[in-house]
Amino acid sequence: AADEATDTATTVAAGTPDAAEAAADEPADADEAGSAPVVDIDGIGKTYSARLEDAGISTQGDLATMSAEEVAPAAGVSEDRAGEWIQRAQDRA
Repeated sequence: AADEATDTATTVAAGTPDAAEAAADEPADADEAGSAPVVDIDGIGKTYSARLEDAGISTQGDLATMSAEEVAPAAGVSEDRAGEWIQRAQDRA
């Protein structure tokens, strides 16, 4: 598990300095659901996942803290659908 956390931190670190700092601040035993990719949420496929990632929403933890008003335009979906995704992410967190 420690190797997986290191690999994840390394992958995140390659993205942006802010992401690297956030990964460094997380404890090694952080909830894995929060760091799972958004594509694992029912209803979010590769296309929506790519749109969300372009907006800086790459993990279920990221999605769980967002509002439908923020997520909907980023993904190009209705606020109702965005709200469903957010609820699913919160349920997994």
